[in-house]
Amino acid sequence: MADNRLQTILKDLRESFSDAFNEERIDIDRNFRQTRLERGESEDAPRLSNMTATYPTSYRIRENLGIADPVAAQSRAAMGMGLEKGPVRRAGQMLGTIAQDLVEDKFRTFYWLLNAPQATGAVIAEEALGRAVPQLYKQRPILNESGSEVTTKMPITAKKMGIIANEDKPFQTQAKYKVKDGVYVKDDYSSAIRSLAAKGATGVAINSSLGLLTPMGGAEGYKAVFPDEEDPSKTTNPVLEVGAKYILGRRGGLLPYDEFKKVRPDVSEDEYRAYKAYQYDKRTDLNPFDDGKVSTPLGILKANADGINGPEVAFLGQAIPVNTGIVPYATALAGTIAGAKAGVRSKRAGIGGVLGGLVGLGTGALAGNAIEQERRRRNLNADPDGGQDTIGMGYM
Repeated sequence: MADNRLQTILKDLRESFSDAFNEERIDIDRNFRQTRLERGESEDAPRLSNMTATYPTSYRIRENLGIADPVAAQSRAAMGMGLEKGPVRRAGQMLGTIAQDLVEDKFRTFYWLLNAPQATGAVIAEEALGRAVPQLYKQRPILNESGSEVTTKMPITAKKMGIIANEDKPFQTQAKYKVKDGVYVKDDYSSAIRSLAAKGATGVAINSSLGLLTPMGGAEGYKAVFPDEEDPSKTTNPVLEVGAKYILGRRGGLLPYDEFKKVRPDVSEDEYRAYKAYQYDKRTDLNPFDDGKVSTPLGILKANADGINGPEVAFLGQAIPVNTGIVPYATALAGTIAGAKAGVRSKRAGIGGVLGGLVGLGTGALAGNAIEQERRRRNLNADPDGGQDTIGMGYM
């Protein structure tokens, strides 16, 4: 009797483990798209929301805790991918899900998505805009001249309207159309306009602060990626310079101090050397009160209250100044959301977001640069010979 019970337990564990381990990515994605269609949303979604919703380990944990999205859970159950019944089968399912996660590197895809400041900034902007203005991801039914919904039972009308190419295949729609409950639908906004709204102005703010918008050389005080021997602030190849910056996110290092001080006389040599040492320091420092600096293990995320460009945050070695980077980014994002919300009623939320983002970017850039220039002026006046000799002292 005990042997039979053990065999049943092992059988349930093995089966539920195998079912979860062998779930196909295409089926998980199909479940996600179907769930969004049932809500009247576009199949597309902000990338972070998409990845979180289609990350099996995450939704399995939520299912076991009873906090999973009921629509998505019901759809998975209908596809034979729902939460198992009973503690043994649920344990096997969870183990199979985790094993698949490890084998297919699914958790690491979050790191790959966020492995640079530009990517992280884009994801944050996209997610924030999607949550603040969900109308950007809505769908609407296609109406005929009389204002009635066009269905799959109206193939002649659908063909005339360009929804389908063949009257004999009413479910084979043209690219921008979908079928929901027998009704032809279309996204209110294209993925291109959503992407432009979310990542246009905010992307300019991040890339500019990183010194990646200087095709003819390095940013102020920095070398070009392909430096000229006589003047390392100038590039020898503008085409490769643009490619290295745009595709690889590269930028040159700091100029030697003798050259650096010509464009940044507000920074003393001691400050310059201290900043270079800080850049290469990978030690963990979680106490900002002793020197105004914070560094997580391995130096993945760092913050400095008094860098050569004022307060800054560094992610994976790339520093973003608060005054000339974070401030314009924040105002660009705020402007994008405000503009998109204002355009919802007129069905121009996408264009509204683009225009609002540009206004926010301009406002933030002016304000941030004014703050930074004042900081530099005060720093220079404190020591007219080239910066202030006291390291770590704030100027704001």
